[in-house]
Amino acid sequence: MLIDEKGDSLGEYSRDKALQMAQGKSLDLVEVFSNSQPPVCKILDYGRYKYELDKKLRTQHKQKKKQTQKEIRMQPKISEHDLNFKVRHIDQFLSEGNKVKVAIRFRGRELAYTAQGFTILQNIRDMLTNNFGIDKEASMEGNFMTMLLSPSTKSKTKPKTPDDSPKAEASTAPAEAPTAPAEASTAPAEASTTPVDSPTKEGAPKPHE
Repeated sequence: MLIDEKGDSLGEYSRDKALQMAQGKSLDLVEVFSNSQPPVCKILDYGRYKYELDKKLRTQHKQKKKQTQKEIRMQPKISEHDLNFKVRHIDQFLSEGNKVKVAIRFRGRELAYTAQGFTILQNIRDMLTNNFGIDKEASMEGNFMTMLLSPSTKSKTKPKTPDDSPKAEASTAPAEAPTAPAEASTAPAEASTTPVDSPTKEGAPKPHE
């Protein structure tokens, strides 16, 4: 199967005929799919084809190598100023397309207060401005509590804000309002049972007389 330099299929040709057509255009004949039956050959500039192929491979290699893992360490007794400084660095690493491992190191008696580490890592997640994914939730690894973050195009999950609660309450209020008429409608139903019972008791013996 022969394909010309424009990508159009020319059909099946003999090897000698295909070489002759390629040489007539000052181009090369390259076998692009050898496993197919019949093999597929293309008329093209092999030098340019090789350059484009190498360029594509280099771009793919850069994209794989671009994402590296950074690590940010801190103590459980970190100050607010230092925490803000660390968060800015995490944001920067995420914006550059890097994964970030956040680690809190506990020493000696500090291991009794690991709950404080969970609080710090949750605060970091709330303070980040870039979108991120969580590759690994906070957990203990020896004397370290670690969490692994990665850059993401999806919006990060945020906790409910005070602005969200009034909307939820407002939406539920109309659902409760229709129940008031239902209670009012039951009152006439009870009142209507009185006239139905009285005639039957007083008037029941009359037909037998």
